[in-house]
Amino acid sequence: MASQPGSLLATRRGRLTLLLLCAVQFLDIADSSIMNVALPSIRRDLGFSTALGLAVFSAIATARTSALLAAHVPSASAGDAATMTAAAPRQPEPTPALTKGVI
Repeated sequence: MASQPGSLLATRRGRLTLLLLCAVQFLDIADSSIMNVALPSIRRDLGFSTALGLAVFSAIATARTSALLAAHVPSASAGDAATMTAAAPRQPEPTPALTKGVI
């Protein structure tokens, strides 16, 4: 894997973080797929109408998404500054000839 100097993926921690995020995404998709397959049985066993079964699924998906977003907000505020400064292009130092005589 080729990464630029200063890239978050150049560190072991960055690669482990990416691996963890991929695993979380996989589990989230697997959970949604399992719910879609199991929804007809759950609806039939509990005696729900189709509309109520879909409402229950939507409520579960909304709660799960809200929890993921709530967990993301503190980590994003802590990580964005480090990520942005590491990924930002470095500004060249001004040459003395160009700054001479500037007030």
